[in-house]
Amino acid sequence: MSTETKEIKKTTKTTGEIYIMELVRLFDDADVLVKRLKKAIYEQNMEVFKERFAAEIDVFANCVEDEADTSALDTLADSFVNEVKDKFAKNGKIGKTKMLDLNFMMIYYIFPAIMMAQPTHSALICDTIRDKWNDGFGTKIDYASYDTIIEGFKGKFLGIFGF
Repeated sequence: MSTETKEIKKTTKTTGEIYIMELVRLFDDADVLVKRLKKAIYEQNMEVFKERFAAEIDVFANCVEDEADTSALDTLADSFVNEVKDKFAKNGKIGKTKMLDLNFMMIYYIFPAIMMAQPTHSALICDTIRDKWNDGFGTKIDYASYDTIIEGFKGKFLGIFGF
């Protein structure tokens, strides 16, 4: 667990408030990460994404200690959705193309990274974030594990076409 994550957890326990890092940084590379996605490229991109945004992923992955108390997770998910709205909305709306890119990042990078970082509570964490995201943006996204996504890429057809 990173020093930043420990500080956030300490702040949460002592004051009842969560210090929110710039979690929207998770979308910084969206323009590059959503283009021409093939299996080999996705594998490389995911490794870079996990390394670059380890602290942000740790915030999500380590916000639940007890499944009976999800107040910190609820607050974090609400704050995350609001930060995304604040950063990407123009005149109160996010354009369709930008919303597709944000959804893509959630499905292909953010959710799988959380699941890899926190296998114990990942379903609860991802369910909560997904529900807040869908309510906040009027979308219907879901999540899958990294392995499920990797398995979904097609291989070569007759050894000549890579998909």
